[in-house]
Amino acid sequence: MGTSNTSDRPTAQTVNNFNSTSALFGKTVTTIAAGANHSLALCTDGTLASWGDNISGQIGDNTSTDRLIPVAVNYAAGISALSGKTVTSISAGDRHSVATCSDGSAAAWGNNAVGQLGDNTQTNRSVPVAVDTTNLGPSERFIRIASGVSAGHTLAIVAGPRLTPLESWRQAWFNSTANGGSAADMFDFDKDGLVNLIEHAFGLDPTRGSSAQLPQGQRVGDDFVIGFTRPEGASSVTYGAEWSTTLSGNPADWTAITDSDPALNGFTFSAPASGAT
Repeated sequence: MGTSNTSDRPTAQTVNNFNSTSALFGKTVTTIAAGANHSLALCTDGTLASWGDNISGQIGDNTSTDRLIPVAVNYAAGISALSGKTVTSISAGDRHSVATCSDGSAAAWGNNAVGQLGDNTQTNRSVPVAVDTTNLGPSERFIRIASGVSAGHTLAIVAGPRLTPLESWRQAWFNSTANGGSAADMFDFDKDGLVNLIEHAFGLDPTRGSSAQLPQGQRVGDDFVIGFTRPEGASSVTYGAEWSTTLSGNPADWTAITDSDPALNGFTFSAPASGAT
């Protein structure tokens, strides 16, 4: 209970934060976590305090001594995985403790008989050690971690970088977010004359010939007009059009066309019908 003694209390008591020997002295607590017989407190400055049973090192102060008042969890450089870190979330298990940090890393300490610390060992730890990230993907990070009062295991929520609409499209069709191989933007997977990026821009199926589904131009008065609506999922695409009377490979022979459709996701491009378009 952190009240400086081992007396059971039938009513709520104040955890010792008024004595200068308490690690909570002068601190403001934001989060509390309770294990089987120990407790953790996260403070606004990102530091941790703990108290109670310490038989497996779950207090994290580099000892196995039970603590009757809050003591600081070890942050020492070269010793603790929390050195230089700011803790953002905490949890407590049966006889172990876990935390996530603002840089996306996670640390754990205490009993490790069944690997609950996640450091690829079964060695108890009396100071925080880094949770192994070998099985995380590139740029993935821990954002939440949890255990339970009787738990000998730990769970974590992992987040990766947010995918762009184009990356999401590649993942959906080719099971890859990378601009390479079958998913490459300039690769024509279905051999229909349209590279993947064009298929994405017009909401087409890149795995089967779909060139006939492209927007078709038509004669409107003296102009040749092509109109279409941006498909769902193509929000990152920038559309443009040019026309030429020669269809040459010289960029100077081409003239940009201004989109004349006022709709947010609508596009209309017009060129003189008398020229080659």
